Amino acid sequence: MKTLSMDTAAQVGSVALLAGSQLLAQDHFQGAAGHAILLPERLATLLAQTACSCADLDLIAVTMGPGSFAGLRIALGCAKGIALAQGTPIIGVSNLDLLAAGTGRQHGWVSVVVDARRGEIFAALYRLENGVPYRHSAPDTAQAPELWARHLATLPALLQGEPLCLTGTGLQPYAELFRTMLPVPFETTPDSTWIGDPFLLGLLGQQLFRQQQAMTATTPGTPHTSYPDITTRLDYQRRPDAEKRRSIL
Repeated sequence: MKTLSMDTAAQVGSVALLAGSQLLAQDHFQGAAGHAILLPERLATLLAQTACSCADLDLIAVTMGPGSFAGLRIALGCAKGIALAQGTPIIGVSNLDLLAAGTGRQHGWVSVVVDARRGEIFAALYRLENGVPYRHSAPDTAQAPELWARHLATLPALLQGEPLCLTGTGLQPYAELFRTMLPVPFETTPDSTWIGDPFLLGLLGQQLFRQQQAMTATTPGTPHTSYPDITTRLDYQRRPDAEKRRSIL
């Protein structure tokens, strides 16, 4: 299964091409030109390097947030363009799920904390089993890091002595806050793991797509892709800054 993965939810964007579980090529990009310019350029270069065309793709995996409003739409817009032209299915993967899986740990508990700016974070707690993250709890909106720290502080009985791992860009501004507020020791991952791995994104996308296919086979009428209306599934976790004011008339 040739899978194209794309992530433009954060400052560092990425793209990768996989053949099954084999990585053919990948690239990370960041620059003043912006993701809207850099993603098509890097995608074209990646396809040329691998002698692959959009017609050869079997699946497109895209991150669905939380993340930048504009950034999320860039990768999604590119994916939708290819899908409309080639009929390629699209699968969406949570950025938080991706970071949890990217810790490299096989078992235990992982809390992802992503800096959402404005004094807030995007967060989720996972249980890892054989390297697969299973979401235990997550707020559906950006929140103050103190609130998430208080939530984690209620979990010692749940953890049952297993180590707690924290990962994500939220550690840069708030690591000391978590050290102060959490009643249990925790480990942190190196900052190299705070950027989504496009290869892992492709693998997670394949896994989700296979699960969807299995569900389709057993449930008549199930849509072909996990996100039949993928544009409504973007996980912003925050209202836009600029919103049309409601008329009082």
